[in-house]
Amino acid sequence: MISGDLTPDEARQRLSEIMDRELPFTDKAEEALELGKVFLGVENGHLTKIDPQTDYWEAISSTDAEGPLAAGQIYNLRNTYCRRTLQQDTSIALHNVPAQGWGDDPAYETHGLDCYHGTEITIDNDTYGTVCFVSDAAREPFTAAETMFAELIARSLEHDLQRRQQKNELTRQSNLATVLNRVLRHNLRNSLTVIRGRAERIAEQFPASAETQSLVNQTDRLLNLSEKARVLESVIAEEFDREETSLLSLLDRVIHDVSPEFPEASITLEEADDVTVAVRPGLERALYELIENAAKHTGAAPTVTVSVEAVPNAVRIHIDDNGPGLAKIEQQVLTKGTETPLEHGTGLGLWLAYWIVTSHDGTIEATVNDGTCMSIELPRNAATAAQDAHERDEPTLARVQDKFRAVFDEASDAILIVDDHGRPIEVNERAADLFELPKPALLGRSIGEFGPDALSFEESWAEFQAPDRDSGTLSITSANGSERIIEYSAKPNVVPGQHLLILRDVTEREQRREALLEERRFIDQALDTLTDVFYVVDPDGGLRRWNQRFEEVTGYDEDTLADIAAVELFADADRERIATAIEQTLAGGDVSVEADFLTADGRRVPYEFTGARLTDTQGTVTGLVGVGRNITERNEHERELELAETVFQNSQDAFFLIDVVEDDEFRVQRVNSRYEELTGLAGTEIQGKTPQEIVGEEVGATIESQYHRCVDRRETIQYPEEIPVDGDQRYWETKLTPVIDDGEVVKLVGAMRDVTARRERIEELSRLDTALETVLANVPGVFWTTDDEGVFTRSQGGALATLGLEAGEVVGDSLFDVFDDHPDIKAQARRALDGAAVTATNTVGDTVFEIWFQPVRDDDGTLVGTAGLAYDVTDRDHRSEAHTE
Repeated sequence: MISGDLTPDEARQRLSEIMDRELPFTDKAEEALELGKVFLGVENGHLTKIDPQTDYWEAISSTDAEGPLAAGQIYNLRNTYCRRTLQQDTSIALHNVPAQGWGDDPAYETHGLDCYHGTEITIDNDTYGTVCFVSDAAREPFTAAETMFAELIARSLEHDLQRRQQKNELTRQSNLATVLNRVLRHNLRNSLTVIRGRAERIAEQFPASAETQSLVNQTDRLLNLSEKARVLESVIAEEFDREETSLLSLLDRVIHDVSPEFPEASITLEEADDVTVAVRPGLERALYELIENAAKHTGAAPTVTVSVEAVPNAVRIHIDDNGPGLAKIEQQVLTKGTETPLEHGTGLGLWLAYWIVTSHDGTIEATVNDGTCMSIELPRNAATAAQDAHERDEPTLARVQDKFRAVFDEASDAILIVDDHGRPIEVNERAADLFELPKPALLGRSIGEFGPDALSFEESWAEFQAPDRDSGTLSITSANGSERIIEYSAKPNVVPGQHLLILRDVTEREQRREALLEERRFIDQALDTLTDVFYVVDPDGGLRRWNQRFEEVTGYDEDTLADIAAVELFADADRERIATAIEQTLAGGDVSVEADFLTADGRRVPYEFTGARLTDTQGTVTGLVGVGRNITERNEHERELELAETVFQNSQDAFFLIDVVEDDEFRVQRVNSRYEELTGLAGTEIQGKTPQEIVGEEVGATIESQYHRCVDRRETIQYPEEIPVDGDQRYWETKLTPVIDDGEVVKLVGAMRDVTARRERIEELSRLDTALETVLANVPGVFWTTDDEGVFTRSQGGALATLGLEAGEVVGDSLFDVFDDHPDIKAQARRALDGAAVTATNTVGDTVFEIWFQPVRDDDGTLVGTAGLAYDVTDRDHRSEAHTE
């Protein structure tokens, strides 16, 4: 069939196109729901999020932009058709709710929807929500094609939600791995980074100082040197197997990595036949250092050309630049592999390249002409390399010794070679500075002399030589009495009987760390005293820090909180909003969001969360910091206010609120709709006015006198009053209650009930009652009433005198006591109290009465007493007897 001018095939095709597009989920859901609305011919389509455990129902996407089913509307699940959808395994299709027997369903009474089609959505076998299509009016029954298409929309949105959830989880795990990697790398560079941060702050304070800028530059140089030293250590310490590698691919990759660092440079690789060489992974770093060095030191418009040349049993790589030429000091690194005490290269870059190339049994040399040409020759195979290595054994040994000397002298740490008794055999200048002794004076002295008094040399040396401990910290006292904290690493028996110690002065770092720890302890104690929860979330959504209150509220311990994402602390219905709030805060927004903590024991605790973005000194976002406040009491107060407002607006009494201002003035703050209806006064017209301004001086003064009485008594009062409406006199019953704040009456809450009709009825009944009493007093009869136990509540009539009674004399007495000698009257009364109408003729003394008993019931049909009438028929009976005779 055609529905909404779409065939089923056209509708499915459009749905497929929508789901295949890269859209935010809410946009995709709205388009799919709009398509379903058109195809099914209904007024609205919406996607819900449901928590069956708490009867929570929320429309999270809807074609209804502003109506009662718009996105964001929240209802109790029990008042929706969706609860029925979740109770069965198939969709629910209702085309005419009243006709299908659902007219008394709470959902129909709440929303009045005659048409509903609902399908459940589940994620990982748990209820997510429903896809619903509804209309106010009834329609023809849904066809099989329409139901099938509605279910197809539900399954498509379900699949998209599942995919996004899995993607988010993978992203979270990937981000966690990235964070761990970052932390590990950060720890390796921590000390030098701290130094650089200090240097930057000094430079910011003295921006015009060449010395401060030099300090920053030298710190950067040390950081770079530290990184290269780390790579150098891996080259020296680790053994890698050679792998056959495409040399052109390797060079292309290196050029690709270097080029972004020097956008003004032209770095090209000349075309050539590809060559495969057996190399280790470190060769890529050597080529990177050489090409980067050419681009960095060549001038304003660097040109670097890389080419490959195949020669017998080897391959040559040429790196040509148009710079000023490599300095002679640097060339000695490549030609001699040495540095003298008076001549040092500028860094480890060329050393790194040199050692990597020579570790491949290759050679490297520089030719300076119009620029520099770096030539690297590598053997084509391992056999050739072994032969070449044998021929170079002797010079290589010398180069290794030179490498050691360069590292030993250039090191920024103190390096000592000590004997078995802990006496230095050789030290560098940094070691002499650390112990505040000249190098010759330090040689031969036991390092135990510089330890604390309580620490013997044997104990300290045992720590150095422990096989399972190659690093740690130790306190020393220098020759001049300076107390230092040193960080050491040790390598026993680098040569039999000789041991390597590397010492770093970390006194300032440890002092700063202790100060930071003390500050952290103070902050932690302060945060733990908060009644609110405090938290820090990293950019990947993981919890990084929290206070004690956070653990108390959630019920999770420290280890558990450290391993979960922040959104996992919330119910499914809230997680998307929390994730969005985190993203907005990290983007720089000021965000406040309300959500329920889902505690470890399954409780939901409502909280309001506010957060702010955290950045480091470079402006990089490092996370967010926030606080959460328990809003249980506030929510309860709001619900109470909502209830009070509902009562205020929907009461059948006229409610009004009066401001009690200074100088004993009373002004109307607001009134409800019933007040407007009964008085004919609009709230907007009388707001802020006094009673005199509203109803005139005379009536207004009377009203104000009651207001004063309530304020003076400071308690609720109730009173009648007469206030005209549109010229007609109206009677009111009014109740006033004072609102007291800080000992002062600040407002009056009033409720007025129009009792005009009731008063008129009472007056009319009074008139009728007077007339009835007059009639009864002048006729030979008796009228009475009793309660449900037969006790007289009224007695009057002219015939009472024949019984020796006055009107009202027996009120309060039991009928059964008054007529104790008349069993027939008592029996008739009991029948009436059992609910029967009774008519009888009875003789009391010389008087004959015709009696009528009638049961009396209330509006609910409950018997509440009897009414009776007895008429004196003595003369009639006598006449009847005479006639009979």
